[in-house]
Formats: sequence, C-alpha cells, structure tokens
Amino acid sequence: MADERKPKVSGVYIARSALDEINAYAEIASEESRSCMGKSTECYGYLTTPKARRERIATSSFFPYNQDVSSAHVEIPEGSVISASEEIRKMGYRVLGFWHSHGDMNPFHSETDNENLLSILNRISGTSGSNCITSYLESDLLPKKIVTEIFGNKITIKDAENQFGRSLDIGLSQESPVKSLDVLYAKIRIPYKVGFAYSVVVNAHGSDPFAKIGTRDWIPVFYEGYEKHSMEIVDQLFRTELHVVEADNRPVDKEKIREDVLKKLKFLQEEQKGDGDKGDSNEQQLQ
Repeated sequence: MADERKPKVSGVYIARSALDEINAYAEIASEESRSCMGKSTECYGYLTTPKARRERIATSSFFPYNQDVSSAHVEIPEGSVISASEEIRKMGYRVLGFWHSHGDMNPFHSETDNENLLSILNRISGTSGSNCITSYLESDLLPKKIVTEIFGNKITIKDAENQFGRSLDIGLSQESPVKSLDVLYAKIRIPYKVGFAYSVVVNAHGSDPFAKIGTRDWIPVFYEGYEKHSMEIVDQLFRTELHVVEADNRPVDKEKIREDVLKKLKFLQEEQKGDGDKGDSNEQQLQ
C-alpha cells in the first residue's frame, strides 16, 4: 500500500472544536485507564459532519459503545462500522472517517490503523453520495500517427497505419470550409468517482496529530480506447496535511466526555461491574 500517487482529495479538514474534542477523549480515556490499570489506553471514534453539508470538514465526533481497546491496540470490526454509521445517519450526520488515540505514544499510522482505514473506506465510499469527488481519466482514442480526410460535410480522423481499423467520423451541418486539417491527437476524457475517508491520530498529551487519507478510485475499464461495462477499483492510502478550520466552534464538555468514556470502553465497564460485585458481596457479609 505504497503512497505512489498524489492524492486527488487534498488533505483532511477538521473544525478546531472537533479536534479539541477528540484530544479531550484521548486525555480522559488515558486518565481513567491509568487510575484502574496503571497505564494509558487507546480509544477511537468517527469523524462526522451534518448530512446536508457539502464541505469536507469534520465538524464533530462520535464515540461508539463497546470499544475493545488496550494500551497499544485499536481494531475496528466491520460490524461496529456498520452499526455506528446507521446510528450517525439517524442523527442527521454522515461519516467522513475515523480518529483514534495512541495513548502515551506518538501519533503515527500502524498497519492495523491502515486496515481500519480501509474498512471504513469500504463502508462509506461509493460511486454516489457525498463521500466522493469527480476526477477524469484520459485515454488515446487513436495512435499518435493520425490522418484526416474531408469529404463534403464529413471529417474522418483515423489511424495512419490502420493498425486497429479504428476511425472517428465528425458530421458537420454544412460542407467543411477547409480542405485539410492537421490533427495532432485524439483523446477521450471520461469522468470517474473517487471515494475517500479520513484518519486522524492523536495522543493523551496533545501532541501534533497525524493525518492520513484513504481513496477509492472507481475507474472505467478500457480496451483499445473503448469503455467496457466494468470498473477497476483502486484503493490507496496517503499521509496528508491536517487543515484545522475555524468552523462551528463550541466549548468542549469534559464531563460529558468522561461519562462517555466510562460507559463505552469495555475494560472500564468490566472494572465498574467488578467493583459493584465486590460491593454486593460486602453487603451480604454485613447482613
């Protein structure tokens, strides 16, 4: 999965308040983890924006339930992506990608992070919808050596060596005003869709975030210059710039974030359940 091409989707865009929010999730998750396990933890969420909004700016985040995370690992199951996407859609938002924390480690992208990004890209990108842009593919319609023939109101452009037996006829509404025409090339320009998904990595200490973007090209397949009724799907991942935008700014509610963290990280739920069981046991002994 080498970063061989320049990405067609330029950069990851996030509102400052959304970045502040995910930094707060990373910080508080690690605080709670240290208090019960003696070490920090990773955690994750989705980057979202209102469905009606056309810009590619992540304006908020969604912190999902039942996160099975550790101090050095986040894996996002396909089922989690599907259920979270549905819940986010019902709230009037759409998913632009995901974010996750590396706990006490520096932000970077591991191979697991790449797999998570591809999983989310697979779910949210397609040939229609808001998580797509349009790009263009050029293909030679004829080889480099071209001859032109003009007969009355018809211009014929064809292969000088008749290698492929291919020609292009252009009909005019009246007789051509010229008797000869030099044509240097004949190309076709076909639009195709590029789906995308964002990834932002932060840590518990507010270090500079790391940004990556996944793209999926839905490219029409050509055979000797003609389009077939099929698509070639090309996935690529690129490190990119993180553009922080002053949009939809709002204060970060750290108390709500702490409640979210305590409810939605599995190991913290189990810790609380264990404390509750101990309390019940003590009450029984006292009785």
